[in-house]
Amino acid sequence: MSQGEIPILLEPNQEERKVDFAGDFLFLKESARPVKVIVDGQPITMREGDKRVFRRSEPGRLAFDNFQVTNKSDLSLRCVFVAGTGDYNSQVVRGEFTVSENIQTTALATNSLPLNIKKTFGYVDINPVSYERNEEFIRTQVFDTVNEGLHRSLFLFDGFVWSVTKTQLRKFSMSGALLESHAISGDGDAFDSGLRGAAVTPEGIVYIVGLRVIGRLDMNTKSYSVIYTNPAGQFFPEIGVAYRNGFLTLIRRSDSNSITFSRFNVLTLEIEDVVVGVTESNGALNRLSYYEKDDLLLIGNSTGRTFFYDAETLQYTGVQKLLAINSPLYVPEFNLQVEYITDAYVFRVIDPVDYVARLYIQDGSDVTTRNEFLISGDAVFFPRGDKTVMRGEILKYILQGLSAGRVIEENYMDYVTSLTYSDGRNNIVKSAGSATFSYRGYSDVGELILPSEVEVKIMPEYLTEVV
Repeated sequence: MSQGEIPILLEPNQEERKVDFAGDFLFLKESARPVKVIVDGQPITMREGDKRVFRRSEPGRLAFDNFQVTNKSDLSLRCVFVAGTGDYNSQVVRGEFTVSENIQTTALATNSLPLNIKKTFGYVDINPVSYERNEEFIRTQVFDTVNEGLHRSLFLFDGFVWSVTKTQLRKFSMSGALLESHAISGDGDAFDSGLRGAAVTPEGIVYIVGLRVIGRLDMNTKSYSVIYTNPAGQFFPEIGVAYRNGFLTLIRRSDSNSITFSRFNVLTLEIEDVVVGVTESNGALNRLSYYEKDDLLLIGNSTGRTFFYDAETLQYTGVQKLLAINSPLYVPEFNLQVEYITDAYVFRVIDPVDYVARLYIQDGSDVTTRNEFLISGDAVFFPRGDKTVMRGEILKYILQGLSAGRVIEENYMDYVTSLTYSDGRNNIVKSAGSATFSYRGYSDVGELILPSEVEVKIMPEYLTEVV
């Protein structure tokens, strides 16, 4: 006898997903909801734990060569079948199922176990505030331009905003708070008046660009070195640089009808220029940034219009948005753009938004670890004793704090297995056991006393992915 597990991720309302696996029996090992299964033309409904054994129609031929699965739900669904040949052995299948330590989820394909995280949550301001498109919500302090040069180099790394100048590496939260500042060593004079752009690799190597030079900064050692010099003339006069698959992309204006992309190989230290025609009148394109999620180059002009180019083909996509003029960072997952203004940085919203409060998250009573973030939704606040209660989607707001204020997607309940908190009257433990809240069908409605400590068990994928 032989058998095998078949994990399947079904899209909402997906019909007759064909599974090419032959056998004599089917066992539905995992599924949050019933599914329709068709075997050799025979439709059946199966629930988790159901088994079906099928007769062979011909000697020497298996009962089925494939089967089809239909998801009747409006939600994605992950299910695991076990199919096999020969006599069905329920002890083998059920024994394997019993000892499995996997967390049951609705649609999250994972073999991970949850992490346990404790944080203190509180509020900074519970007065609602609204922002229009491109409106500023925080501006950093003014920094030194005499020794550091102009502050034009920003990049996104490990869920935070970073800036780099000739002498300093700084880390900001998504809400604009300065979290760290590090002195860096290197030949700062090589960058003349200052850096003109920075881009980071997934490994934390930062490439920085000046008027005539390219440098390499190690975020661990906080030191950089010049890796390419072109003293003959203005190397890259425009602002910005993008890193993608071992290449840096920079721009310079050719004329009113074309733009020159320069691709720099970080291994061979060679440059290739690609001239691309401009498809419509877009003014002086002189500010470049990269949006990795959609693999787009964003190139702006002095009027605030931003043009999107495919990062692979370098072709204009025809999509335009009105962003801030000097925005080298575009992070729609946080509804955020970050703009430089010579000696400081401005954090702006991309689209209009209404926030109901500004909360904070920190480690215990250590205020040096505090990170503030804005929340939107239907949360309401009222006093209870000498503290304040927040009523609403408290898990959503907790996860938003853990992800530095990121916009939360609808499937956030599929990452959490337990939540321990206080409503000011009782200490509450809400647990889904060996499954997620989504799998158990839990709702996200509750009351959280502020400030207080919260303990959450969360799948590690939530902290490493853009949900």
